[in-house]
Amino acid sequence: MMFVTHTGSVLGTAKMLAPVSSHLQPFQFVSLHPNDKRKLGEAIRTCLEPDDSRTQWIEKYRVAAEKHSRHKQDRTKKILTIGSMVALGLVGLFYYWHI
Repeated sequence: MMFVTHTGSVLGTAKMLAPVSSHLQPFQFVSLHPNDKRKLGEAIRTCLEPDDSRTQWIEKYRVAAEKHSRHKQDRTKKILTIGSMVALGLVGLFYYWHI
């Protein structure tokens, strides 16, 4: 079996186990070269224990998304305020013409 991880490709002999469902097929490595074992272990470790750079990137993204959301809310408020003022102006003008 061969698959690619962010640490590199992993190649090993695998034994297919009984299917868990129609979409999940577990397997067990029968033989795995030491370099591939190291790459696989590193890939699993980084997925389970994200390093600081990933955590910082996630936090940076979260802050940017929050800013975007606030900016969008502010823009919506401005549009509603201007729309309300225009509507009131038109109603006032319409009232003035009928008097």
